[in-house]
Parts: sequence; C-alpha cells; structure tokens
Amino acid sequence: MQAASEHVRHYGYQKTTVADIAKTIQLSPAYLYHFFDSKQAIGEAVCTLMLEDLIKNLANMLAQIDSPGDCIMFIISNIATASTSMFLEDRKMHDLIALSFREKWASTERYRSDLLKIVREVVIRGREIGEFERNTPLDETCEAIHYTMEPFYYPILVQQNPRELPEEAVAVAKLVRRSLIL
Repeated sequence: MQAASEHVRHYGYQKTTVADIAKTIQLSPAYLYHFFDSKQAIGEAVCTLMLEDLIKNLANMLAQIDSPGDCIMFIISNIATASTSMFLEDRKMHDLIALSFREKWASTERYRSDLLKIVREVVIRGREIGEFERNTPLDETCEAIHYTMEPFYYPILVQQNPRELPEEAVAVAKLVRRSLIL
C-alpha cells in the first residue's frame, strides 16, 4: 500500500494504473489483481489508510484533553487544519479523497461514521460530568455537530476557501461549544 500511496501522491490517481503500481513493487499486474479487484479498490485502500490515520491521530490527541468543551473545539479546528494542509500541500491525495467522497466509497463513509462516533463520545462525557446540557436528544446533538463539521473536511468545500478555513473553523467551534455548555 505504501508504494500505491506514494505513486498516487506523485502522479495522481487518474494517471496511476495498476500496471504502474505493480511495476513499482516488482509484481505483475495479474498478481496484484489477486489482492485488489480494480484500480478503485487500490484507491480505496489508500484512502482508508490515510483517513484511518487522521482518526487515530485525532483520538490520540483528544485523549490528552480533559474538558469535553475543549475537545469539541479541538475536533473541529484539527479537522479544518488537516484538510487545509492536505489541499495545499498534498493536492493529488486531496483529489483522490475528493473522488472518494463524490463516489461515496466505503472508506469515506467509514471516516464520517468514525467522526460522528468521536463526537458522540465527547458529548456523552460532557453530559456525564455536567459540562454539557442534557435537554436535546443525544442523536440530534451529535448529528448537528457533525453537520457543522462537514465544511471543514468535505474536499469540495475545503477547496473553496482553504486559507481562511482554520479561522472559520475556530469561530464555528466556539459557537458549537457555547451551544453545548450549561
């Protein structure tokens, strides 16, 4: 997967072929097809690795933050920073992620689900310790927070205004936090 990821980063997904990846790792394309049914399957595996890495890094950093309100702030601002960084510094990978979102690959659906799960855990913790309000149904709260995050990770939206995105994310994060706090 490392070779496929590097090839996509260098040449872009559209210009990458299964034969190119096979050649890079010194295998035949036929042998590579034993592991992946298509170029899309390889692209999806590359997306999965990248998005899982983003989720793991986010979870590790959140584990070091005590306040659920601060966690909400961090989640939203971190996602914006990571998305902006990918768009500005790793455009070909951003383009692959954008394709995966457009075509609703399983890797991006899993990423969205993982983000929602993280938000849910933070909201539950905030409610348990009395930092967050409890009147709004949990699912409604978590889904609303998740909707506010979409402009900061959805690739097509990120590319509209990448330079201001981190600052905008902080403003939205502050608003979300204020809406949760008792």
